[in-house]
Amino acid sequence: MLLIVQALVLVGVAMAAFGSRPDPLGLVLSVLLISVMAAGLASASYALGLWAKQESTPASVLNSVSVPIMLLSGILLPMSVGPTWLQNIAKANPFSHTVDASGGGRRTGGRAAGLPRRARLRLPLA
Repeated sequence: MLLIVQALVLVGVAMAAFGSRPDPLGLVLSVLLISVMAAGLASASYALGLWAKQESTPASVLNSVSVPIMLLSGILLPMSVGPTWLQNIAKANPFSHTVDASGGGRRTGGRAAGLPRRARLRLPLA
C-alpha cells in the first residue's frame, strides 16, 4: 500500500512540476505491474531475513544484489547508451522488462507499447 501511495505522489509531482500527462489506463497498469514486482521483492526479502543467522546479513546481501540490478534495469540511465555487452546482460534482468513495460504503459495506455506481452513475461518471475 505504501508503494502505491509513493508512486501516486511521484506521478502527482511530475504532473504539477513538469506538466506530465500520463494516460490513466497506462498509469493504473504501471502501478499494478510495479505492485506485483514489489510483492515479489518483499517475499524474497522476508525469506532472506528468515534464513539469515545474523542480523546484518540481509542488509549486505540485499544491497549487493539490488544496486547492480537497479543499474542494469535502466531506471537510472537508459541502457541504450551503454556498450552492447552491457545491453545484453540487461536483457536478462527481469526488472528491465518491468521498467520497459511500465514506461510504455504510461505513454500509451498499454495498447501500442506491448504492455500485456511484457507483463506476461514479468509476472511469472515475481
